[in-house]
Amino acid sequence: MEADLTGTVELPVNVPKGVQDPFPAINNNQPEEMQFKRHIISDYGLLEQVDKKISSLKQRWVRKVEWQIKDIMQMVAKAQVNDVVESPAFSAAGVPELKFVFYPKGIDPANQHYCGLYLRCSEENLFLKYTLTVGEF
Repeated sequence: MEADLTGTVELPVNVPKGVQDPFPAINNNQPEEMQFKRHIISDYGLLEQVDKKISSLKQRWVRKVEWQIKDIMQMVAKAQVNDVVESPAFSAAGVPELKFVFYPKGIDPANQHYCGLYLRCSEENLFLKYTLTVGEF
């Protein structure tokens, strides 16, 4: 939760006798005003930011990700060419929003006995070195 607090504070100033305001026309003989603005972040918001940062740091060390698809044989039997299954988004090696993209019957009608497995990344201009395998290893 964030809040902006804005307000006006009037501060009385005692002017010694015999001293005149050298710039009376600046404020049209009105009292001086001071404005303040504070930006407050609640403990929850701060903790949420810290949690995200810790999570990001932990994900930098992830080097192996496994994705298991339940009932894969039934899926392959029912699949058509260009049918696609995507994994939930995950982070690894400090890269957010990665997804596995699996084509059970591939993308080429001439090669329906081949599947396709790809890694999708939301970031542009990023070079990743990785190995993908299908099946038990």
